[in-house]
Amino acid sequence: MSIMTARAPVQPLPQVRQRGFGFSRGFWLFVVGASVAVDVPIMGRVMGPDVLSTIGLIVLLMGQGVRNFRNEAKLFFVMLGLWLFGAIITDVIRGTAVEDIVRGWARIVFFGITFAYLYLATRGKLYLIILFLMGLNAGALVSLLTAPDEFFFDEPWKFGYGGPITVFVMVCISTPLFRRVLGSWGQIAATIFIAALNLMENSRSVFAILLAVACVVILGELIRILLRGRPVPKLLFMFSLLGCGIFYQGVVMIYGTAASSGILGREALEKYEWQTESGLGVLLGGRAESLVSTQAIADSPIIGHGSWAKDYGYVTLYVEALEKRGAAIIGDPFRSGSGLIPSHSFLFGAWVEAGILGGLFWIYVLAVSGRLIYPLLHTPYWSRPLVTFVTISLIWDVLFSPFGAQQRFLVPAELCIVLWAIRNEQSKTSFQRSRAGGAT
Repeated sequence: MSIMTARAPVQPLPQVRQRGFGFSRGFWLFVVGASVAVDVPIMGRVMGPDVLSTIGLIVLLMGQGVRNFRNEAKLFFVMLGLWLFGAIITDVIRGTAVEDIVRGWARIVFFGITFAYLYLATRGKLYLIILFLMGLNAGALVSLLTAPDEFFFDEPWKFGYGGPITVFVMVCISTPLFRRVLGSWGQIAATIFIAALNLMENSRSVFAILLAVACVVILGELIRILLRGRPVPKLLFMFSLLGCGIFYQGVVMIYGTAASSGILGREALEKYEWQTESGLGVLLGGRAESLVSTQAIADSPIIGHGSWAKDYGYVTLYVEALEKRGAAIIGDPFRSGSGLIPSHSFLFGAWVEAGILGGLFWIYVLAVSGRLIYPLLHTPYWSRPLVTFVTISLIWDVLFSPFGAQQRFLVPAELCIVLWAIRNEQSKTSFQRSRAGGAT
């Protein structure tokens, strides 16, 4: 068999075939994302992307049906269906109030609709997903500027324009043009710069994520040079993870020294002292809600507590946990009068509300994101900073962030990027195997 004959069936990698969509499709996806600035207080909160994604999905399904949903998307809908089923069963058993049922179920349904629309509309094209993501951040920024909340006034970077600016920077440096002009070390320098800016503005979680991004990009570049494009051996990858863990501990120690000495400012000093006094450490010190949500899960691990679960007993437990550790209580946990069970995690929040099936969905998301950790070293070089940032941010949010209103639009975009990177890795592996087979 000749080499030419063996190579004939090999198809180009999917990331290089990005023609045929045009400016209008990208512009429309940007508009859909930016419509997050429109917020109508019905069924909890119905926002612009809820409406436009629903209409867009209906149009796409009428034109192409469901044939363009790959197995990866079908698995997503199966897991999402389990989450919704868990919420329905829980609410029926718990006798949840109708208004809370509507809000809880609508959140899950609109979340699925956004993913379905984005998956079909972008057809796996990274730049189209990015345009939606950019629109989403632009709309969020408009919302903050037109209707700022109390958190924005206290920390405008951390709870305001810092997030959109960080995403914009990561998108800009993750382009073929930037890579050609400034190279990988330019990407690394820009990532470290925006990481340092987030640290100075007390956005420590984003700083930690960006620092991890810089490490992955550096590691990927070094491995590319040393291995000359060959796949990374699994043993070398495991040692790299161990080295990253040791490096992380070193950074935590350096941060503790800098914060406790006042170098990072009075606010960082006070926050660090509060977290160390609480006994929870830097990671969980600002997320004491996890203590309460895990107790709520332990009390009812199979059937949840209901959509928008309320129980002042857990709120009291939250306050007592902070007081017991001598930690300051910021704000009034009872101020809203709702009695919502404290939760600061996609995973724990869904598990508390919808039971084990709600938690199972986010465990699935963690598994999909974790599946990409190794391929990040093989991701196309120009896109590695953004893909890594999105992947680590998604993992972080599943474990440590509340599932807010805008998250039901952000997470579908992040998942689409993760799935794009996984498909790219699979296509690259298949391509290399075909070439190897042809060479023999």
